[in-house]
Amino acid sequence: MSTTESLRPAPIPEWIRVRVTEGENFKELKQIVQGRRLHTVCEEARCPNIFDCWNRKTATFMILGDVCTRACRFCAVTSGRPSELDLGEPLRVAESVAELGLKHAVITSVDFDAVRTVVNARPDIFNHNTETVPRLYARIRPKAVYANSLALLRHVKALAPEMVTKSGLMVGLGETEDELVDVFRNMRAHNIDVLTVGQYLRPSKKHAEVVRYYRPEEFMRLKEQALAMGFGHVEAGPLVRSSYHADEQIPAARKSLLAG
Repeated sequence: MSTTESLRPAPIPEWIRVRVTEGENFKELKQIVQGRRLHTVCEEARCPNIFDCWNRKTATFMILGDVCTRACRFCAVTSGRPSELDLGEPLRVAESVAELGLKHAVITSVDFDAVRTVVNARPDIFNHNTETVPRLYARIRPKAVYANSLALLRHVKALAPEMVTKSGLMVGLGETEDELVDVFRNMRAHNIDVLTVGQYLRPSKKHAEVVRYYRPEEFMRLKEQALAMGFGHVEAGPLVRSSYHADEQIPAARKSLLAG
């Protein structure tokens, strides 16, 4: 596969189209999110899977507000200086998860520094995305460091070896397949258990351009290569996002951990 920055992307292909289905679960979750002044990555990041996930009773909540300081060029979450903390927000999230009877809830933060505190809370899975290949960090993630992302996940494993760790990548930003596979190897060297790979979709004209769209068979090839390296679970596809069908990832990863 050869990918260059000079290629112009074709129109959004058929296999990336999403069907809008506002089922009862979706409507109930949306009402509670709005009524309790909660923030979700599903909405703030304009995730194309929001209808599927919310109808399946899974959701990704943001805490510590909805403004991020990182200003990544791929992300639709508002960037800027965060406002005063809402100290009642975590409790409202917990109450909402219980009331909705969610099968799986992801909690993410715009300021994710207290790693030991999170690990001590014993979540089912700890996720931190590398997002792209090292060569593109300066352009796509100017306030992040690739090596630091891997080191963070290695640190989590050192604190809690039994905890499932996960990371994810977007494709279509100008990377090559060889670069992706190198990142997969780096992840496995840092004992990362679960991998997600999805197509980057441009949120607006101010965000990074899509260099190209990967075909479904290319995602399948990437998945097969990653599984051969020993990942416990791999989700790879055009609409895959970090939390896509996350409730299905944990059993496979834990089985792999026990076998290893």
